[in-house]
Amino acid sequence: MGSTGWNALLTAPGGLRERGAFEPTLEGLAPMPLARLLRAAAAGAFPAAAASPGWWRRPERFVFGPTEQEPSREARAEGRVLQPAS
Repeated sequence: MGSTGWNALLTAPGGLRERGAFEPTLEGLAPMPLARLLRAAAAGAFPAAAASPGWWRRPERFVFGPTEQEPSREARAEGRVLQPAS
């Protein structure tokens, strides 16, 4: 049926509403494109994208390498800087 507030990770009232598999209307529930995909998956037919590895298993997930960022002046002043173990 959709969800509301995920754009703010449920930390603020209101928020954007995202459609789900069905959209409530005055006549009842209208199927959205996601409903067609779910119906096909339930019947054993999966889209071609489901045959490829998920993004978390692909090498291109590492677009940027690790970074080392200098602590802010405020963090240093407040002693919030972690020192490397010796």
